[in-house]
Amino acid sequence: MKQLDTPSRHELVPIEASDYDTIAGWLSDQRDFVNVCGTAFSYPLDRDAFVEFFVEQAGMEASRLCYKWVERDSRSVRGMVSFSRIDWRNDYGHLGFVAVDPTTRSQGIGSAMIESVISLGFTKHGFHRIDLVVLQSNPRALAFYVNRVGFQHEGLMRDVLKIEGKYVGWHSLSVLKAEWLRHERKRPRR
Repeated sequence: MKQLDTPSRHELVPIEASDYDTIAGWLSDQRDFVNVCGTAFSYPLDRDAFVEFFVEQAGMEASRLCYKWVERDSRSVRGMVSFSRIDWRNDYGHLGFVAVDPTTRSQGIGSAMIESVISLGFTKHGFHRIDLVVLQSNPRALAFYVNRVGFQHEGLMRDVLKIEGKYVGWHSLSVLKAEWLRHERKRPRR
């Protein structure tokens, strides 16, 4: 039986330019790329666009914070997540890009990474609200965020993106700090 991941085995650290090959490799499948990036970037992910967006334009003074999920022992990168469109005045962060190494999926790595980044958003960054969108074509991610993480479904935005000549909508989800704290108290510990 595979050992499920826990936040204590990993840590969130800022993404670096040297992470491009690893993360771009996870997104080499066009379907995975679209599920993570939507139409924010052209496929395949370009190195210069990656560095500009995830490294150069990220940081505490910016409206974007980009992290990688790193194993503490091996220092291997197992995931990435970002707060994009941060509104510091209104204590709000949007989870923009979430990806997990495809070879480690279904091992709890995504769950632990999301738990950690949400906790970071509410505790360190002082957010009141965190939201995200999930493509209509990705029901597995929708179920994960609603059923496992505690996000509330706010609605379906229809025909938002045009992907491969077809329009697709996205589900808008959010969690407030008080909801997250209630969810955390009820959730069994690993």
